[in-house]
Amino acid sequence: MKSSRSNKWEIKKQLDEANTCLNVLKDTMSALQRGKNKFVFGAMEAERTARNGWGRALKCATILDEEKVALKEKIKDMEFNQTKVHASSIDVKNELTTASEKVVGMESELSKMKTKIEEYESEKIRLSVSLEIERGRNNDLLKQLES
Repeated sequence: MKSSRSNKWEIKKQLDEANTCLNVLKDTMSALQRGKNKFVFGAMEAERTARNGWGRALKCATILDEEKVALKEKIKDMEFNQTKVHASSIDVKNELTTASEKVVGMESELSKMKTKIEEYESEKIRLSVSLEIERGRNNDLLKQLES
């Protein structure tokens, strides 16, 4: 009987050890399951965040591309306008040069006219003096003839 009791005790001890081992395995599996669930949840959150980020980045890239196209068009327009303004400024510069040349010519002509006017004024004064002298002589002659 001793062997049966000892055998039972051994089997019970082995059974308890197996149960303890199973409990440890169950606890470990539960902890692993919880860890796996946290990891999967974190991975899903990371993927969701990444997708949202990629979506926002794609949207921003699209907006930037549209703005880039608009800015390139604006630059082309500004370059065209700059070319027109440059051509216009050359025309204005040429007109200014022509006008300056005309002003120089008119100033020369005006100077000549002023000189002629001064000559005519001098001649007028000289002729007025001569006329008055001749009138005085005529008056003297008339008085002599009358007397």
